[in-house]
Amino acid sequence: MGTSAKYAKRTRMLAVIPWLLVSLTANGGVLDRNETADPWLELIASGLDSRDIDVAYNLNGRGLPRLPQRPTLGALADLPAGQLPLSDELDAWEEGFTSTAIGAVAVIAVPDSLVSLATPPVTVSDGYQTFWQRWRHQSAQHRIFVSFAEEDLATAGALSTTLRAMGFESMVFFGDGVQARPGRLFTTAGRRLVIDSRAARSHEIAVAEFRYLGERVRRNSNSVFRDGAAVETAAGEPQAFIKETLGDEHTASTIEEIIVPGGIALGETAELPWRPQELIFEDDQLRLLDQQGQHWRLPAADYSEVKALYDFVQRSEAAESDAIVDIDAQGRVRISAALRDTDAGYQFVQVDAEPFNYLGNARSLDVSKSVIIDRRVNFEEAAEQQLSFNSEYEVRFLSADNMRIAQTRIALEYDYSGQAGTAVHDYTWGRESGRLDENLDYAGLGNSTAPIGPYAAWIALFRALEEDRTPFLTGRYEFMKIIKAGRPTPHRY
Repeated sequence: MGTSAKYAKRTRMLAVIPWLLVSLTANGGVLDRNETADPWLELIASGLDSRDIDVAYNLNGRGLPRLPQRPTLGALADLPAGQLPLSDELDAWEEGFTSTAIGAVAVIAVPDSLVSLATPPVTVSDGYQTFWQRWRHQSAQHRIFVSFAEEDLATAGALSTTLRAMGFESMVFFGDGVQARPGRLFTTAGRRLVIDSRAARSHEIAVAEFRYLGERVRRNSNSVFRDGAAVETAAGEPQAFIKETLGDEHTASTIEEIIVPGGIALGETAELPWRPQELIFEDDQLRLLDQQGQHWRLPAADYSEVKALYDFVQRSEAAESDAIVDIDAQGRVRISAALRDTDAGYQFVQVDAEPFNYLGNARSLDVSKSVIIDRRVNFEEAAEQQLSFNSEYEVRFLSADNMRIAQTRIALEYDYSGQAGTAVHDYTWGRESGRLDENLDYAGLGNSTAPIGPYAAWIALFRALEEDRTPFLTGRYEFMKIIKAGRPTPHRY
């Protein structure tokens, strides 16, 4: 076995050790033992109890007192482990930090003696830089970020002191005005906890950690929202649907819901030449790291648009919907909040309005809605450590049957080449396809919908990375700070 293999095996073994300590050291201090146990919180509960700090596995649990008697460290039902913050959450948190309304305790939740063995040697002298280098080499469950209200600064200090005495690395951030330091840790935190207190509940802060305090999960639910977090996220979005429900040429080309969806919905997962080890943002460019440690450049793009597409994927996963934009019969525009008032969102609205401009005999075909969906996206190696892509998408024309169930009447398939930057008509199918005008401008429709090609590629790439839980720590904060604002999205078209 080579040196690197031995090192990796030792690291995996050491990472398990902290959780084995639980049964030996934990006792008392947990308010909701009837909830699913959190090994790390249980491990530190006894030490915090001696500092007058309680612990709760789920601060939204129905069994907790309505008001905390002592400051309570815990997790929130709608902030599950492994769910990294979105851009608007980062903006809200930094606004609260800059105004000194809130602060943070960042914790590397493995004993310090094991951190040094599980990470590469650190040579920088600055305390924060050393902490950051160690932090970004930990697994998600060991990167813990605790938010607190300004009145709980003393409690946060006691928490940090107790954790350091137990061998964990910890840093407190409050009032220094350097928001980028805690902000970088916030955007990469694998677990987001909060100190619940009467003072924390009195704050009107637009940060989820504080807005969710005092809320109780619904009966038979793990969410504080009536219909679940996904439905809450989807509120105000285009009609939620997953594009696979539209079927294809060889399966049922109808959807189950009794609606007629339209607009644009992109939900493919990209095919990649190898499994990326990490997504990195450096020198204003996104790169993928392969198994051999080589950096691969991604296609050139406007990063304000790429950032908007990244935010859409994050929101899409939370809302469980592929829908991007829809223009209804009255011309009203509904678009994903992640893309509203961005250049990418503006372009989506323009493309959504194009298909009927090329279907001259639409009235005789009895189609009432168009929908554009992606079909396949693949990335491949190009010269000089560069990745290129090809994407396929369909322009469909739909109508409703007597039961108001949407049916695909015509589907035009296009292939988009990332290197050539063009969309070429490839195939037509559908029960009404034989009735198309002979002089239909296939090339014109392809040119007018071509922006879907690269947009679909980026969205599919981000979906693939999300599906494989590919780490994105290096440069994530800088990427999240990219300003995506662009042309205003029209309310009507």
